[in-house]
Formats: sequence, C-alpha cells, structure tokens
Amino acid sequence: MPISLASTSGSSMHGAVVPIAYASGGSANFGSIPQKYQDLYIAGQLRGINANTIEYGNITINGGSSCGYTYLIGDGSSASSNRNTPTGTTAMYLGLIPGGNAAANIYASYEIWILNYTNTTTYKTVLWRLASDTNGSGQTQVGVGTVLSTAAITSVNVYGSNGSASGTTHSLYGVRTIGQ
Repeated sequence: MPISLASTSGSSMHGAVVPIAYASGGSANFGSIPQKYQDLYIAGQLRGINANTIEYGNITINGGSSCGYTYLIGDGSSASSNRNTPTGTTAMYLGLIPGGNAAANIYASYEIWILNYTNTTTYKTVLWRLASDTNGSGQTQVGVGTVLSTAAITSVNVYGSNGSASGTTHSLYGVRTIGQ
C-alpha cells in the first residue's frame, strides 16, 4: 500500500512528536524521511506471511547499511541475550513475530527509536522493543543497535523476513528538539 505523508509545516505543529508517515498492509518502507527533527520514532504492529506460526521481524536502515546489535529476550520462563557483530549484517533483528499460520488477528507490537538521525559525523543508535504472542506463547525483546555509517538516515524499513501480512500498521514520527 502507498505511504501517506502527514503535513508537518506551518503552525499546525504542536507537541514534541510530529507525525511524518503511516503505512499499512505490508512492510514499513519509509523513504525520503524529512531531515528536520532530532530523532525518529516508529510504532506499529507486525505479522509475517510465511507458512509457519512464527518468523523474524527485521529493521533495515538506508537500504541495508552495515550494523551491529545486541538484544535481550524474555518468554515468561527464561531470559537470554545475543549479540550480532557487523560483519555482513545489514538488518537488525527486531524479534519473533506471528507468521502466516499463527492464530488469526495476532500481531507483534513494536517501538523503535533512531537517535540523532540527521547527524553526518557519527554512527547512529537504534533502540527497540517488541512484544509478541504466538498463540499462547511469545516473547518480549529489547535491543540496541549501531548503524555503522555517518550518513544521515533517509529510509527505514520494518518487515517480516518473508514479507508482512495485511493488517500490519506502521507510524513514523519526528521528535522535535527543544524550541523547534
């Protein structure tokens, strides 16, 4: 589905978080992100399309910039962590999401923060959390990643590893600076 851009100009801007774009029915393939905010915030619900009950949710920055990340997982009975080094890594693992064969109308909920995304002298920090029910079991995950590029972030994609199902929603916001 096409992504609709919200108007963010003029006196209609109120508050610290400004809507930039919304996507539904598939991946959150946000491109041409305005370069006028301090940080980015993305929130949504995600479900995959593969023939399993679970699949992987992912985040890609600027079409696949090299990245490294660490995450913590809890499933109600145990906790674990993992670290992925940047060698060949171009997507960050958001967490397990319901797949195409999961019970109907079950989605993972997620939030992503991309800090200082317009800065062209530093690597970018990405923070996220995800909660997912997979038909009676599930997990929560928190993660932190680094985009190993000093380029400003102009595009972000959030998706299931085999595609994203209809009913998914993604909202992109700009976080304004003080006095903006």
